[in-house]
Amino acid sequence: MIQSYKLSKLRKKTNIYPWWIYLFLFTVFFVAQPFDLLYSVHLADEEITSDMIFEAGIERNLSGNLTRRFALFSLGAFALVSLLRKTRNRIQINGHLGWLIIFFLAWAFISLTWAGDGLFLAARRVVILGMLSLGALAIAKRFSLENLIVFAFISGVITLVLGFCCEAILGTFQPFGYKYRFSGLMHPIYQAINCGMMSLSALVLARTTERGRIFYLVAAFSGVFFILLTKSRGPTAFFIIAVVAYWSMVLSIYRKFTYTYIFLTAIILLFFAFGNNYEGISKKLLLLGRQEKTIESTTTLTGRIPLWKECLDYAAQRPFLGYGYDSFWTPYRSNKMFFVTGWAKNDTHNAFIDVLLGLGIPGVFAFTLIVLISIKRSFSFYKASNNNVWAFVYAILIMYLLNNLLLAQHLHPHIPTFIILTIFAKLGFCNFSTSEEL
Repeated sequence: MIQSYKLSKLRKKTNIYPWWIYLFLFTVFFVAQPFDLLYSVHLADEEITSDMIFEAGIERNLSGNLTRRFALFSLGAFALVSLLRKTRNRIQINGHLGWLIIFFLAWAFISLTWAGDGLFLAARRVVILGMLSLGALAIAKRFSLENLIVFAFISGVITLVLGFCCEAILGTFQPFGYKYRFSGLMHPIYQAINCGMMSLSALVLARTTERGRIFYLVAAFSGVFFILLTKSRGPTAFFIIAVVAYWSMVLSIYRKFTYTYIFLTAIILLFFAFGNNYEGISKKLLLLGRQEKTIESTTTLTGRIPLWKECLDYAAQRPFLGYGYDSFWTPYRSNKMFFVTGWAKNDTHNAFIDVLLGLGIPGVFAFTLIVLISIKRSFSFYKASNNNVWAFVYAILIMYLLNNLLLAQHLHPHIPTFIILTIFAKLGFCNFSTSEEL
């Protein structure tokens, strides 16, 4: 009787306890990301030129952000206190993945010794990496994967609702506008990633919870609607791939056949409906309604390919060590790259090239293996347990891998990135049962 009472009390406590941590984490990333309530106004301001964007990027790289530092150090302090607590879930090194993560973090820290003129940048970014990693490890210890999915859903909903309300109040929500892209509190690309994370988590919760199934499905479809409004082609395509990967694991053979049949039938009907104009319609769909001039830039991935070629030339000069963790974009190199490629952002827009520039071949090799091994483990755990949370982990890791081909998502202190880091920590250092979640 006493044991039953304690178990019941423990369950109630675990169901309530994470809420204050959810609030703390959301507050940290609200400041660290940071969320900009006026972002949609800035995005719509046609007077902002590429030169101004470029100069602002260099200034941010040099000066940093005091409030962001305070938020991330708060996360680090929370993590240290949490990790020092005695819990049943002890830290352990789970095979190759754990050692690869340790190597990557150590290599990033050691890279300060060869960062040269980028030492200041590298030191600041290594500290950020350390705070995020500590926080991810602490959350991985304290949260089950169910807790993590709930946090992904709640933070995604709040971010989306806040962004929509800001645009509605400011008068910038114009979904039928020719140049309009939904941004809310952040760049449309990251808003698309946020909506994708929310929709994926909603699909899992709709399938695994007894109550609120309709609510979660409505939230999932709302996320898809706003993803399309961002007109972010890469994240939209990668979200679709992630959903297909998730459904391919959890749906029955009958439903897979049914959904495939419906999809192919819809494609055929659209083909006949548009007749000879199907080529023009398909181009518009691929561009997600963005301006016609972007058709010319699709062959260069909006200027990414020329930038990548220049970056790879730099990487070839220091292939083994690189230039120091995330310290390539010094003012000198930023200016030179701007005049050569016209690229007005201090960002390679490719995580793997970015890691190659910063940490050389050892760093990018370790980073790639961390992502691929995590995907393989989540797939194996789902097959072993038939547990929906592992299907979610598998799908969101695939989305993360693909998004990193077109942007350096790994560098940014965003909630979706932090959730991925927590998954890495869970797989690499935590003791758990594949069937204990959900």
